[in-house]
Amino acid sequence: MPPSLHHEALLALLRDAPELITAHIRALDDSVRADGPVRVVDSTLTAPLPAERRADMVLISGPEQAPDLAIVVEVQLRVDLRKRKSWPTYVAALHARHDCPVALVVVTPDAHVARWASLPIPLGPGGSQVVPLVLGPEGDVEAPGAEAHAAVLRALVTCRGPDDRPMLTAALAALEALPEDLRVGYHEMLLLALASPLSLTPEVKMALNDISGWIELAKKRIEKEGLERGMARGMEQGLEQGLQQGLQQGLQQGRKQEVLRVVTLQLGRRTGLPGPEGLQQLEALSIEELETLCGDLLDFGRPEDLTNWLAARPSGGSASTTDQRPPA
Repeated sequence: MPPSLHHEALLALLRDAPELITAHIRALDDSVRADGPVRVVDSTLTAPLPAERRADMVLISGPEQAPDLAIVVEVQLRVDLRKRKSWPTYVAALHARHDCPVALVVVTPDAHVARWASLPIPLGPGGSQVVPLVLGPEGDVEAPGAEAHAAVLRALVTCRGPDDRPMLTAALAALEALPEDLRVGYHEMLLLALASPLSLTPEVKMALNDISGWIELAKKRIEKEGLERGMARGMEQGLEQGLQQGLQQGLQQGRKQEVLRVVTLQLGRRTGLPGPEGLQQLEALSIEELETLCGDLLDFGRPEDLTNWLAARPSGGSASTTDQRPPA
C-alpha cells in the first residue's frame, strides 16, 4: 500500500525541522543528551539479512564521527503488528552503525495507534526490551526557533474533526513567519492532508486544496510584479516599444518562474529533485506544460515518473522552446 498524503506530509515536515523530534525526546527524558546539530541521514538499516529494511527517517544528533544520539522516526497511521518485529531491528542496526544511544520515536495522529505503539517490545529473558517514544495527539512539542513548524506538526497530529478547525487556522497563521516557498508548500500540505478529517467545504477544497488554485494565486501576484518591472524597463528606455516588450517579458517570465518553483517544490517532496539534466528539461517546458505537470505530479511516487512523463509528452520528449528566458 503506498504511503498516504498524511503520512508523507508528516515526514516532509520532520525532514525540514528534525529538531522537533529531539525537543520531544528531551521533554520526555531530560537526561538525554541531544544538544548538537540534528541532521537526516540514510534510512536504510540493512543488517546481514537478505531483505532490506528502511525506516521512515533516521536522525543523528551531534558530531558526525561521534554522535550523541541516533533516532529512528516512524510515522504510523494505523496498527501494524509487523512493525513490532521490524522496529527492534532498526534500533539494533543503528546502534551497531554509530555506537551511540538510540531512540525509537513513533509519530501518529491517532490516539488508539499511539497507545498501541507505546507498548514496550519484549526481546527475551532478563527484561531486555525496546520502548518506543510516541508523539501523538495527546502530546505537544515546544521547539524554540521552530515555532511555525511546531504549529504545523501540532495540527497534523491533533486535528481529527471539524471542532479542530481553529487549530488549523492557528497553524496557517503561524506560517506567516516562514519564507514564501515554505509558507506556500506547508499551506497546501496542511489543507490537502486535513481536508477529509476536518470536513472542509467543497468551496474551500476547490480554492485552497488544489495545486492549481495556488498557481492561479501565484500567477496574479507575479503578473502584477511583472507588470511593474515591465513598466519600469519601458520607462527607462523612453520608447513605447520598449514598454510593451518589457510588459510582455515581465509577465511571461514571472509567470513561468513561479509555476516552475511550485513544480520543483512538489517534486522535491514527492520523488526528490531531478538531476541537472532533468532540471534543464523542466526549465525548457512552456508555461502550459508546467501547469499540466503540476496536476499530473500528484500521482507521482518514484523518480522515474517524471522521466516517463517527459518522454510521453506530445512533442515526443523534446522540450518546448516557447517561453524561454528572453535575451538580456
